[in-house]
Amino acid sequence: MEYNYGYRIGSASYRLNNLRGFKVKYLGATNYLGSRVKITDTRHNKSVTLSYDYSIGDIVKQAIKYLDDRDIKIEGMFNDERTNEYNLLSLNFGTQLKESE
Repeated sequence: MEYNYGYRIGSASYRLNNLRGFKVKYLGATNYLGSRVKITDTRHNKSVTLSYDYSIGDIVKQAIKYLDDRDIKIEGMFNDERTNEYNLLSLNFGTQLKESE
């Protein structure tokens, strides 16, 4: 694997990847709207809200599919148990979250 970031601390050398993050959050149904999935680009502070796809049945899978359809490949993820949000990580810094941007 190629790395795009490296640094040294004393005699130790570290090679890492600088990654772009996307927060994925479930938004419950309201009196007016059904359940939704919100994906936020943490670098550009832009977001897209999708109707929950019951045929997929999982907010992470739905977000990965949406991002993959935009040619944003997911390289990793983690769950923030404090906020109950998932975070997806990508090496793609060029593609915008929404087409209109």
